Amino acid sequence: MNRATAERAVTGAYKVDISRGQCIGTVSSEWFSRPDDQRFLSLTELREFVERRSERAVQQLVDVEAIRVNAETNDTETLTLSFKPDRNSGVRETQAVTVAPTHWSFGQLSSLARAPAAYLRELPAKLAAVNLQYGLASRRSENVKMFYSPEGDLMAATGANYGRIYDREVVEAVQKIAGDGVGETRWKIPGVLDWAADMYNPFVDPTKDTTTLYASDRDVFMFLVDDTQRTRSKSAICTTAVPISCFAASMFGIARSAEAHLVFLHSSCVRYARTGTSGVRRTSSRSPCGTRRTRQRASRRK
Repeated sequence: MNRATAERAVTGAYKVDISRGQCIGTVSSEWFSRPDDQRFLSLTELREFVERRSERAVQQLVDVEAIRVNAETNDTETLTLSFKPDRNSGVRETQAVTVAPTHWSFGQLSSLARAPAAYLRELPAKLAAVNLQYGLASRRSENVKMFYSPEGDLMAATGANYGRIYDREVVEAVQKIAGDGVGETRWKIPGVLDWAADMYNPFVDPTKDTTTLYASDRDVFMFLVDDTQRTRSKSAICTTAVPISCFAASMFGIARSAEAHLVFLHSSCVRYARTGTSGVRRTSSRSPCGTRRTRQRASRRK
């Protein structure tokens, strides 16, 4: 995209041309699927949430041969794992730990067992446990990095060499340029568009209905804009626009984190963002694979 030729500070709502650019639904998808307890009104609130989650979590190396998959015959839904930490992990445990896999970590365990997770999820828990146990037992001895909560939720099962970047570190990095994300710097939660008048107002206090800061049991998502400075561009797609940044990350072994920088025209209240040309930077993490949450502990994000 051609470089901007000028910037103009704005003091109120301004007219936008909704016919220009293209509509992207990534933010809208996040907005639509997140329940209230995954929505945050500031970066400080978001950081405190992911920080508490990280501080309480336990990480242990476990020999895959030491994992026992358990299920009761009369319970077709519940599946648990029990294990002792690897003797070289430095953790002193006298009793086996029992955890219940989330949908996401169940997928990772299935990958370790070389078994199709989607198929195992359709089986009764007892039969799924037998298949999963067989697959894990057939592996050569290797360590698995178990990451679980004190309540017994297994949040991730990754390779021993997986380099975990905690979600709080990602949020803290964003805070260095965006502060609280509510307007004390140029980077902030976006305003809203009045579709009837085609007027975009960047000066709107965020609410649970309009925020673009999210975190769940396995990820964090932040969408921020610099919408109080309008940029004049020579691009035929957008003669005036503002920059945006989108950050997505996870410390649970989701295969990648991503950072996207685009040219932003406006955002509606349901968080469809209309953009001009864009560039995306992605950084990969080492991990096995997986999907979302276990059938018996299904997440509200579907």
